Amino acid sequence: MKKRRLITVVILALIWWLAANSIANNILLPYPWDVALAMYAQLQRSDFYMSILFTLSRLFQGLFLALVFGVFSGYVCALRNKIDDYFMPIITALKT
Repeated sequence: MKKRRLITVVILALIWWLAANSIANNILLPYPWDVALAMYAQLQRSDFYMSILFTLSRLFQGLFLALVFGVFSGYVCALRNKIDDYFMPIITALKT
């Protein structure tokens, strides 16, 4: 199974390299090696990790707010059928 994953990664990297080679513009599509070097350079900086922690904290804050709003609106819709009728088109649209 792991061998297949490695083959897939190698094929995707080869396709990426061929596409970057055909475009020949590092701004539009950089080479995989250039991206790996830039990522390695970023891993050496402490502000990179601070940015990741800040992004993760905003992500979890958003998930928490969505959970609170979802539970609250679900509770209110379960209590009052009129409010549930207002939310039903939104729920139907989101399900599709």
